Amino acid sequence: MTAVMQNARALQFASAALKRSAAVVRAAGGDWRRVFDCPSLANDEDVALTAISLDWEAAHLISEKLRSDMHFMRRAVGLNGLVLQLAVRLQGCRPAVLAALRQDGLALRFASEELRGDLKVVREAVANNPMALEFASEALCSQRDLVLAAVVRNGHALQFAADELKQASCRTQFWGVWLRAESLDGSFSEKEMSLASVQQETGARL
Repeated sequence: MTAVMQNARALQFASAALKRSAAVVRAAGGDWRRVFDCPSLANDEDVALTAISLDWEAAHLISEKLRSDMHFMRRAVGLNGLVLQLAVRLQGCRPAVLAALRQDGLALRFASEELRGDLKVVREAVANNPMALEFASEALCSQRDLVLAAVVRNGHALQFAADELKQASCRTQFWGVWLRAESLDGSFSEKEMSLASVQQETGARL
């Protein structure tokens, strides 16, 4: 490992186990160009996947051969969902998109328009990161149950809901659910809960 830290190219001579070690690849990486300037490493699946799991931008530097290998890219998006933006051929592939969303819900941004309107797909994204609601289709942003699922985990997700769900009555319901969830989670102090409740009631009267 010492040799790898001193010279990233030494990684090409490391064992497969070391190439799959996040600590080793991170030590060699820092600047991924140091690693992938070496052709044998740019084509090394173990090194590429380990680097991608640490930083999706490493995918920019792997070989064209690996980027055009859909089997490899499926594995890559499962390790780092944001790689989906580079895997254009997988953006409409439901299993690949679901794998990406389980790793990073915000990868919904790079899914095809059809899949951003797929309730199961969007639910998967919101379950990982409620702010993924921003990238759901207009129709799904009007669906009360989906919006509620997002808001109960992060009240700020309400900003992405359809206008009709932002009306006072709906907003009060959503904030009420969110406040109860925060209370049970222990995220709010008693003072903060009281203040939030007052703000909720004030908003309902506006």
